[in-house]
Amino acid sequence: MSVINKMLKELEARRHNAGDRTRYQPPVPQLMWIWLLLVMVAMSGTLFFTWRTWQQWHEKSTHYEPVAFRSDPVFDRPASTGVAPTIAAEGNQGVAVSASAATEVNRTKAPAPSAQVEESDQVEESDLSTAVPAGESAEEYYARLDAALQPERQEEDALASSMLEGVAEEVSADSQPEPQLTIETVELSAHQRGDLTEQRANAALARGDTREAERLLAERLNEQPENTQIRKQLAAMFYGQSRMGEAYRLLEEGVSLQPSQPDFRLMLARLSLAKQQPVRAMEWLSGTEPMVAMNMDYYAMLAALAQELGQPIRARKVYLDLLQYRPSEGRWWMGLGVAEEALGKRQAARDAYQTAQLHGGLSEASNDWLTQRIAELADTAEAE
Repeated sequence: MSVINKMLKELEARRHNAGDRTRYQPPVPQLMWIWLLLVMVAMSGTLFFTWRTWQQWHEKSTHYEPVAFRSDPVFDRPASTGVAPTIAAEGNQGVAVSASAATEVNRTKAPAPSAQVEESDQVEESDLSTAVPAGESAEEYYARLDAALQPERQEEDALASSMLEGVAEEVSADSQPEPQLTIETVELSAHQRGDLTEQRANAALARGDTREAERLLAERLNEQPENTQIRKQLAAMFYGQSRMGEAYRLLEEGVSLQPSQPDFRLMLARLSLAKQQPVRAMEWLSGTEPMVAMNMDYYAMLAALAQELGQPIRARKVYLDLLQYRPSEGRWWMGLGVAEEALGKRQAARDAYQTAQLHGGLSEASNDWLTQRIAELADTAEAE
């Protein structure tokens, strides 16, 4: 029994192994993708080659070679072309080309220039004679033809001449040299240089640079010492900076250069008064006698100094001169009254004081003093 069982077990094992070998096992898909990729590459190359071949064929089929056209002149002489067109003369009305002549000319044309020349050389003399009307020689016929075409040729020549003239004008206009920028050195005159220096000085003053302005004005004054305006401006700058000595010396130099210049003398008189020197101020103002109408401030200071220094006669004269040009000036009427009172003319002084109050323009202290003097003069007149 053990042997049989062992045989049955071996038989059962064989069947089991046989069943395992007959089971389906799918193939490994490794080579499938490689073949698929090769097929796609081959198809792409085929499509590209087909498309390129078709494109080249299309370009060749649509390419046209240029055709050279040649126009044969209808009225050229046979000597130049070897072919005479058929001309029908119609009396004296003109010359016309018949349709048969045009057809004959077209028929004699050859596709190549060399063939045309060979064929035209073979034209016989009889063909030329058929183009000339009977009873007329070839020379007379072509002379008449030239006369008929002469107006058209003249018109064409005139048109060509006008076109050539227009082109010549355009060429000459284009050929003109373009303007070029040139830089030239210009020498400024002394006056121009001075004006430029003054402008720079004024600009320096405007921006508050007094040192630069002073330097420029001094430079200008050295170049032109007789410049009154520059000297006055520079002296005023010195005075504003309390540099009295420099201003004084600058004005003294101006008086030495221009003795009759009233502005320098007036500024020197004010500087002298600032230094408590009224006598010296009077000396500066007494050095010249400018026009009263143009120098009223000059004479107003002169009258005030004469009043202060005890010269009422001179003061009275100056005030009377001033009031001729400006009769409504109250302070001058007041000064005239003081001079009249100093001279013992009380009524004239009282009238001058009252006129000063009438015109006004005085300070409150001056008005109070005038009121007091008018009252005292009135009492004195009543007492007398």
